[in-house]
Amino acid sequence: MSDSEEVSHVPQHEVLLRFLFSGCGHLRSDGTPRPEAFLPNKDLQLSVTRASSLAAGEEWQIGITSRDKMNENREGKGLDPVVLTARSSVLCSTFVDQDLSVIEKPLDYNVHHADVEGWPIEKAAQKVKAMQVASKVIDTTRP
Repeated sequence: MSDSEEVSHVPQHEVLLRFLFSGCGHLRSDGTPRPEAFLPNKDLQLSVTRASSLAAGEEWQIGITSRDKMNENREGKGLDPVVLTARSSVLCSTFVDQDLSVIEKPLDYNVHHADVEGWPIEKAAQKVKAMQVASKVIDTTRP
């Protein structure tokens, strides 16, 4: 990031959505999210969507579009397509309490997108933080 780029942190009171997809093992049989749903990707970022300014039903449309983008990336790689199975809601402060940062990162198909950053490199330390986040999920809803 250059000095001229400004980082916009998401306010701690905001509710964030984490979309959960089939094939990822993110949901338990009782419908609650596993901590793995909150682990960062290989670039040490976790994708979330800011819920505060979404219109009714818009959150599911963003989830469907995200699913479609994921499936486009899986084509030709011998990977099964994913299905949007649920979304979990969690307060931004839950991530901040784990010494993580939530940064606005709008995408062309999701202007409400943000990334959770500041994850440790060690997988065990990531899992500890993900467990803490999963334990504070407000709700998990299926489409």
